[in-house]
Amino acid sequence: MNLSIYRSIATQYQNLRVINTVPMMNTISHLIEQEVIDKKLPIDFYAGFQRFSRFPDQMRHYQKLGAVARRVFVFGIADVKPPSIPGIEFIELEAGSALAQEWFLLVDSPEFWTLLSTQETEGRDEVTGGRRYDGLWTFDTQVIDRAALIISQVMDRNYEPVTRRDHTIQNQHVTQMTDRLIERMETTRVKSNRRWAHVSTMQQIITSALRKTDVHEMLQQTANILNLTFQATDVVILMRNGETQYRVAASAGETHLKQGMLIDPEGIVGKAISQKSMVLVSDMRKTRERDFLIPTAQSIMAVPAVSGERVEGVIMVGGSETSHWGEEDGRVLMSIATLIAQAVEARNNVPAPMSAENTSIEELRAPIVYLMSVHQKMRQEGELNARQRQYLDYLTRLSFDIAKLLQIPPSQMAKLLAQDNQKS
Repeated sequence: MNLSIYRSIATQYQNLRVINTVPMMNTISHLIEQEVIDKKLPIDFYAGFQRFSRFPDQMRHYQKLGAVARRVFVFGIADVKPPSIPGIEFIELEAGSALAQEWFLLVDSPEFWTLLSTQETEGRDEVTGGRRYDGLWTFDTQVIDRAALIISQVMDRNYEPVTRRDHTIQNQHVTQMTDRLIERMETTRVKSNRRWAHVSTMQQIITSALRKTDVHEMLQQTANILNLTFQATDVVILMRNGETQYRVAASAGETHLKQGMLIDPEGIVGKAISQKSMVLVSDMRKTRERDFLIPTAQSIMAVPAVSGERVEGVIMVGGSETSHWGEEDGRVLMSIATLIAQAVEARNNVPAPMSAENTSIEELRAPIVYLMSVHQKMRQEGELNARQRQYLDYLTRLSFDIAKLLQIPPSQMAKLLAQDNQKS
């Protein structure tokens, strides 16, 4: 018998078939697994991985499952030897079997029951570009009974249906998972919006840096972009003026500093210069005094613009709320500062527009690679509508064009992207 959970329910329950992207399937899988782990449910847990080689990525999670569940059964093609983990039993599937094409999770107990059933289909996932699936997530008892029957047939054991179910406790589990899903979706939405801001900011500043403009105009454009697109309420860009002082080269937002004002490095700016690294103050209320450059900011981030061993300037941004800035914001601003330092040096040393011939290509690779990395993450996390995909495709093509201008070989770009993704 070539048994299939998906085929047995997909045609009769068309209204349930709404799961088709890998990110959503991962989210649902983790919701179910986490509910079992957190509540320490002594149940039988069934998971279809298609191939045992896909199991190691989830090993740590399943070690926790094996410690609390009565038994965890993992189904898949034995393309590698599975690890030995207490509480987990691996069920080998034939390579040509229908179940080997399915990604599923099944819990069927008197107090908690749910099923995620999907089948790999032709084409590419619209979000990740990888494998594509079609399937459903349900709490329908009739659907779950049918899936449990098929599992018992695959494992060649007697089917023992659940005859009495506690809907009160089940509702508590469903409510908990729903709350987590909403929280996850809200977090993803916020992250996605912030990443759109990151992509747009980087793209606009790169385009500005490559234009034939003088240093003053380029820095002011950068400050304006950070204010409007990066969503910084205050922006100050300082550039070196001699050995010990810095001057205000550009500003935007709520700050009212005058162009050319000399600043003796101290406080947050001084730390960014001396440490040659990002300085982040999440809550200015906890400090003894305000930063005089942007006194109304509730959170401040400052990054140095380094060229070689020398700090040529500092970019400082403020947020109107505490904890406004995070690590990923810092990575974007560091990439921008690197780009600005090189663009300023190119303009000061060579009157022609910045190009691969008159710019330090090695220094500019990091900002371009980071921008491409953000593009990848946006495709992998969250749903994109047609207009967003079209815009992101345009930005990706433009980024590759800039990479070509900087003479970064495609093979090296792919290698740098892989390295950047590993870091993040």
